[in-house]
Amino acid sequence: MSSSGPFPESAVEAGSKREFGFLAVVVIAILAATQSVDPGVMNIALASVSEDLGIQGFGLSMTASVGTLTLAATVIAVGAFADRIGVRKVIMLGLCFEIVGNLIVAFTPDFTILLVGRVIAGIGMGALFAGAFSMVPEIAGKKGVAKVIGQWTGMLYVLLIIFSIVGSILIGINWRFGFFLVPAICVVMLFVVPATLPETPRRGAKEFDTLGLCTLGLGMVLILLGVSFAAVSLTSPLFWGTILVGLILLGLWAVIEGKSRKASFPIKLFKSPVFVAAVLAGILWNFGESAMQLQSANFWQKVVDVPAGVVGVSQMPFLLAAVVAGFLGGALLAKGRSPVMVMSFGFLMMILGMLSVSFTTVDTTIAAFMPALILVGGGMVLVAVVQAREYVAEAPAKYLSAVVSSRTSVGQLGYSLGVALTSTIITIGITKDDGTVSNDPAAYADSFNTAMMATAGILLVGGIIVGILLAVGLKRRPNAAAAEDPELVPDLG
Repeated sequence: MSSSGPFPESAVEAGSKREFGFLAVVVIAILAATQSVDPGVMNIALASVSEDLGIQGFGLSMTASVGTLTLAATVIAVGAFADRIGVRKVIMLGLCFEIVGNLIVAFTPDFTILLVGRVIAGIGMGALFAGAFSMVPEIAGKKGVAKVIGQWTGMLYVLLIIFSIVGSILIGINWRFGFFLVPAICVVMLFVVPATLPETPRRGAKEFDTLGLCTLGLGMVLILLGVSFAAVSLTSPLFWGTILVGLILLGLWAVIEGKSRKASFPIKLFKSPVFVAAVLAGILWNFGESAMQLQSANFWQKVVDVPAGVVGVSQMPFLLAAVVAGFLGGALLAKGRSPVMVMSFGFLMMILGMLSVSFTTVDTTIAAFMPALILVGGGMVLVAVVQAREYVAEAPAKYLSAVVSSRTSVGQLGYSLGVALTSTIITIGITKDDGTVSNDPAAYADSFNTAMMATAGILLVGGIIVGILLAVGLKRRPNAAAAEDPELVPDLG
């Protein structure tokens, strides 16, 4: 049995022995940043798209979410496909999907064609993330997985800042120009990827588990849709019914994967305390990220009354802290620092950040939010770096891409939960007895404080559970050092 996880051969042990330089890290960071900036461009352009194409109500919501819903529904299937045909091939396909999808949106004459473009781009987003993450053990070599993950995460946020600024400028000229950014990056990467990244061997089951993956994809979409309905009503059958059906489908998927000889995902991985800890950590740090970024932006606009353009610039400390934490977290793990301690410190930073803005008033300024942005931005990435390393360490080589792809679905769920819960708390707080919504800034500030306190409480309880699971799981791992250095893995036959 492997020292790195519950399977005969872990992804860490199966990684490439060839040495790759920092350029390869930059390349996978560009791929991941492209996947992240794609929905960001859509969100920034949404108001202009709505006005130009006459999209309102449900159509506006679908425009904003269909790309990420497609991503969540297909990313594990795309990862399983990468296990069968090779990761680099899937990256190249993902680049093509992103180019085609975004160009369709850029030239779209109406709402229907726009949705087609966003669905195609969503598939491409999943392929780029699955491919970038799957390349980590391939390019890590003797540098160690943790160090590469830290460098990758830090560079990802550096590039995300750059791409977001460029995208905002292009959208400011014309919203259609903004959708040329991702295709331009992807065209360049079509030439760079083959020259800098290795191809992986074919792995996984010979046959494709179509039924299981379709069940999983539909279940994830229904759960995410159900969570989004929470902002409308927590008692609505639309909310509970959609989530219930989604959970039933996920349960069916687990049964199918557990019995199928052509399973695309190792369902017994959920017996590992470390993997369960990584899944919960992914939900929690994305939950905290969405709560801070979305609700601070809303507070500034509704209470402080600042222009939307200022909001984007004012959140820059959040991203800069994430950059520093990415490099720092990877370096700490590479030097043998305890993953439990690094992750716990990350959770503590996030909790303190939430609490620091849970006593706001109508007189609170943007400057008062800066410590919170730094704490949450840095803390979430410390958690994310440990989570990413344990995903790779626990993944069996045969299912590497499928397993690491699930990190995106987990993240989407956590982000959606953060948006839904905090938005619901604030909506309840500013709703009058007659059902109308109050425009009183003081009422909004009080509701915001409640949302931040609730988020801090969830992170505290969740962080303790994650810490216990991670500590127990790592103690059971026969040789924890093997997760970091493949050369330390003993040959156990």
